[in-house]
Amino acid sequence: MVNMIKAFHILLKSGEPLFHRAYGKEQVDESLFSGFLGAVYNFAKELGHGDIKTVEVGDARFVCEVSENLIFVAVVGKDDDEQELKNFLGFASKAFVNRFREELRTWRGNVVVFRPFTQELDHLVEDYQMRRLPGKVKLVPFLRDASGGSSSYPFDVEIASVFSLLEDARGRGGGFLWKKPEEELRGIVRVLWPFWIVPFEDGVRGVIVDAMSTASLQIRTKRYPALDNADDFLKINSVDVFVNSLEDLLLDLESEKLEEFPLYGFLAPELVKDLEVSFSQARLGEAKDYVVVRPLVSRTQAVENKTVFMKLIQDLEIRSQRLMEKENFLTLITEKWLKVISEKMVETGESYKVKIEETVKDVEKQIGMLLQLREEELKKLDAWFAEADKNLILEIKELFGPLIEVLEDVALKSTEEIEKTIDEKISVLEVIEGRIQKLANVSEYMNKIKKLMENISKSIKKIDSTIEKINKKIEVDKNSILQDFDRKIMEQRSRVDLLKEEAKDVLGKQQILMGRVKSKIQELSQLVQRERKEIGHILNLLNSLIVKMPDKIFSPSLFYIPLYIGKFEDTKQERFFVVPPLVLLKSNEAISCDFGQKTLPLDLPNPAFLEAVKGKAETLINDSKELKLEIQKGLKKANLINSQQVETCVYEGLNNLLRLNILTEKDFQILKARAKEVFRTEERI
Repeated sequence: MVNMIKAFHILLKSGEPLFHRAYGKEQVDESLFSGFLGAVYNFAKELGHGDIKTVEVGDARFVCEVSENLIFVAVVGKDDDEQELKNFLGFASKAFVNRFREELRTWRGNVVVFRPFTQELDHLVEDYQMRRLPGKVKLVPFLRDASGGSSSYPFDVEIASVFSLLEDARGRGGGFLWKKPEEELRGIVRVLWPFWIVPFEDGVRGVIVDAMSTASLQIRTKRYPALDNADDFLKINSVDVFVNSLEDLLLDLESEKLEEFPLYGFLAPELVKDLEVSFSQARLGEAKDYVVVRPLVSRTQAVENKTVFMKLIQDLEIRSQRLMEKENFLTLITEKWLKVISEKMVETGESYKVKIEETVKDVEKQIGMLLQLREEELKKLDAWFAEADKNLILEIKELFGPLIEVLEDVALKSTEEIEKTIDEKISVLEVIEGRIQKLANVSEYMNKIKKLMENISKSIKKIDSTIEKINKKIEVDKNSILQDFDRKIMEQRSRVDLLKEEAKDVLGKQQILMGRVKSKIQELSQLVQRERKEIGHILNLLNSLIVKMPDKIFSPSLFYIPLYIGKFEDTKQERFFVVPPLVLLKSNEAISCDFGQKTLPLDLPNPAFLEAVKGKAETLINDSKELKLEIQKGLKKANLINSQQVETCVYEGLNNLLRLNILTEKDFQILKARAKEVFRTEERI
């Protein structure tokens, strides 16, 4: 695109230069220029002609704006609109004075202080440039053949095809629930739809930004800042802490929210390749026959979009790399802990094996000692019983001793007396008297014996009770000793079982811990892999938006897609219908497009592109009063229906379509009659 503002100067009325910026290739000595213009200005003032407004020198025009003590000068071509230039100078002068009011008041000759105005001026110049269109621009072909080549059809076939599609759209009317009043085709206008091509550093590739689109392509992804703290895992010296930290990390990662990165003006990926094909066939063309739609997205915004786009790609690539690094890092850390757990399990198994073996030996030893102690306890019980039995016998002897002595004494004494009676033959009287006395003694003894027997009977009962108690005690003590030792023996034997259970429990917990580590790292790995896959998908999507340039370009350039916009009117309303670039198929088989043309087999390689461009253009025209006004102005200035030359082209184009066997004779006759009706209508816009 040719720049229309070639240079911009700011100088004092005295001629001293303050600021200048060149936009064209021609370089002018600023001091000479300022001196010349200052002299002309002062000369005009002395002649009483007031402030100088415009000076023309050769092909250049110097348009001036005076503000306070300053002269603002824009160097332009002769064809530029003077009113728009004055508006531009008004904005520039106000911006400069407002920004540097204090510096101007205390200025001592250092022009460096005014250099920061460059960026603000560039924005103003860019906005002005976008409002103007040079004579020639880069255009993509509107109508091409289906061979895939770069050849395009002549204007007569192009306009005849457009007319055919518009007639088809008019015939359908767009009504569904009720029949609308019949519409009339009131206007056809050619429109240039702007797209920015923003190159990469190599100038061979670039991105396409729809200069009319304020909508955004939303890229959604997660950043996972929690992974940045994964290095802290190196400080962990406990496997339990590691597992808990791993689980906390997973919770943090799963709770991360999606981030959105809006890419304003970027097209859906499926549309980009079709545009790339179109732009690869772009050519310089005259813009004078078109309504030029002023871009809503500036050059600066397009560059910013590309910068965000590139930054996003770099950010995603870095993220993917970091995710891989973190995954590898965590895998290594996990392998370390799994190795630690595995070694611990082996160590635990060996340790418990040794403990169990030692415990078995100790249990056998303890059981032997217990059996020996049990035997000793039983012997002690037997000894105690023997001692108790002896004491019982002594007690019995003690109880029965007096009785035995009495009986022995009586028997002995009775025997002696009888022997003495017989041997000495004592007189009967003496014997009887002595025996009576003896019998009295025996009776006394018998009484004593009787009492003694009673005591003995009581003692025997007491002895029986004692014996019974002794027997019970012996039985209880024996049972107690046996139970106590059996319990101790069982306790000793259970030590081995408990130790085995303990070993099983400890090893089971370690196995569970290992399972948790493996499960969590697998879960983490799957999450990271899933995110890396998603990032890869997004990167592929973003890379699909990078296209090959038709020419090697090093700065953002505007390319234009031609559209045809038809205006329909009925008794109540008007509506616009957009015809985007088309491919003409040389076939009698009509292909159904989204807007349903029936007459011509017109299509694009990707119908979604056709529908997207059409839908976006119609939406913007209906929603934007400014754009709608531009289209209305274009219809008033360049309505193709008002041109007899276009009418002739339509007839010629219809003939060519018939000759190419694209139109049937019947369709040809209908369209030709309709063309006469449309182009010869007296009521035209």
